Amino acid sequence: MQIVSSNVEEFTGWTKQEIIGQEVSKLYFNPAEQKELELVLAEDKKVVDYEIKLRNKNGMRYFGSISARYITDENNNFVGVNGTIRDITFRKEVDNIIDDSRKRY
Repeated sequence: MQIVSSNVEEFTGWTKQEIIGQEVSKLYFNPAEQKELELVLAEDKKVVDYEIKLRNKNGMRYFGSISARYITDENNNFVGVNGTIRDITFRKEVDNIIDDSRKRY
């Protein structure tokens, strides 16, 4: 990662200084989900509100919503990915409580 927002520490536990220069794979809870996201990005060149399990500095799982797009140069060669991650853990927990409640009644 080359550039990160200052609020990254709020949901990852890593400071900007700790995370810059690290491989993005360190954020993914499940490597298979990372590969799936990479395949979708390669095919569609963007994702919007893509839900995925991520991991914080302590190894705890949280849920993220990723919106990202491929960046290409003037010859349409892949250069990198520009994107954002939102912490949606609370939303997922509420959804699970509602689903569990519906199943019981």
